[in-house]
Amino acid sequence: MTSTARELTGQRPASPFGYNVLMDEISAELVLEQVRAAGGTLVLKGLSAEERAEWRRAAKVAYLRLHRVGREQLSVWSKDEEINIRLLHNRAAVANDDDAGWTPPLPVLPRTAEFRGRKVPVPSKLTKPHPLVERLVEASDVDGRFERRRGYPAPGRRRPVQRMLRIWQALIVEAEFRGYRASLEHARRDIYDTGQLVINIGRDDIPLVLSGGGQQPLSIRLEIEGVRRNKQETWTDSTDAQLESQLGAVMTRVEELAQVQVDLREAEYQRALERRRRWDEAAVVARRAFVEDFLRTALATRVAAGREAQEMRAYADAIERRAAELADEDRAQALEWAAWIQGHADEIDPARTLTGVPAVPEPTDRDLRPYLERAGLSGWRP
Repeated sequence: MTSTARELTGQRPASPFGYNVLMDEISAELVLEQVRAAGGTLVLKGLSAEERAEWRRAAKVAYLRLHRVGREQLSVWSKDEEINIRLLHNRAAVANDDDAGWTPPLPVLPRTAEFRGRKVPVPSKLTKPHPLVERLVEASDVDGRFERRRGYPAPGRRRPVQRMLRIWQALIVEAEFRGYRASLEHARRDIYDTGQLVINIGRDDIPLVLSGGGQQPLSIRLEIEGVRRNKQETWTDSTDAQLESQLGAVMTRVEELAQVQVDLREAEYQRALERRRRWDEAAVVARRAFVEDFLRTALATRVAAGREAQEMRAYADAIERRAAELADEDRAQALEWAAWIQGHADEIDPARTLTGVPAVPEPTDRDLRPYLERAGLSGWRP
């Protein structure tokens, strides 16, 4: 939740949808609706004593409900006849320490089941358009951009009608009410791009294209890559139902598509965990096999060096025996050569110089690749 506060003043605080709140309408559900629509912080001002008591009672009930669930927490305090209500994520109750006990905010997930069948309120008259509505209107002004950039008027484009503005307003407010975010997708350098409304649910962006007006029925089209290739879903004015009454179905489908993306990422994450588990297990076996092969190779090398040293000593012994038959000068040279051979044999004989266990180096990915390929992993590393 953002920390932007919304202030409701007067004897009848207005909801985000423009209707007045009566005393018997103040409830825990209304508290949660208001604070979520306000972006996480709600300030109530100008209330009578009876109204303040009723709002505090409803906030207390909402606090207890959230406390039982445990995923969110409501903080309520009063100041100078104001009531401040703040919605937090998973904050531990630590006395006298406002900064302790925080955990990372929970990811924003689709709330399909919670709002399935909900009717999205549409304002009958748009007096204070959402800033994003104004940006959508600006983005739709293709003629103005064409004339400013090209220097002459473009073929007439139908500007958004008031119904389109009210539908945009309803979708934006509804997205924020459900805890999502709405944004504008618009290529500013493309003078033909009329922009589109995007509902952001966590990591997923679902674009909505609202078109029609005049003699043409209004329609909403949405499309998301990776769910159904080239699949577009459209809701249109009909004799049975205007587009305004179908916005709940539009939002439900938006949430369903976002949930599909969440499920796909979770499935990929689980597959990655399984690949990592398999690789870790295979890596342990591969390292063990690498150590065994390294020791065998080192042993074979030492045995071969020992045999070579023995052959050198035998050769030196033969030279010494033969030297007894040589003349004095030749005998001295032969014995000198035999002594050098004996010294060299001692130097290379692993039984004299390498009596300990060979030091096994840390294997690289290249060293482990043959062993991993035997396990069917082809040297892949997660």
